[in-house]
Amino acid sequence: MSDAALWAALADPHRRAIVALLLERPRPVGEIVEACGLSQPSTSKHLRVL
Repeated sequence: MSDAALWAALADPHRRAIVALLLERPRPVGEIVEACGLSQPSTSKHLRVL
């Protein structure tokens, strides 16, 4: 991943929240969905970008 792609991915506040959650420990998608208040498809999209 290039530096530009990394910064673009982290520009979204939802993706930053997901990264913060995952830095604590590995989490299943369902737990990320609940913690972030996003839909499952939206969460999966953000995870694909990351």
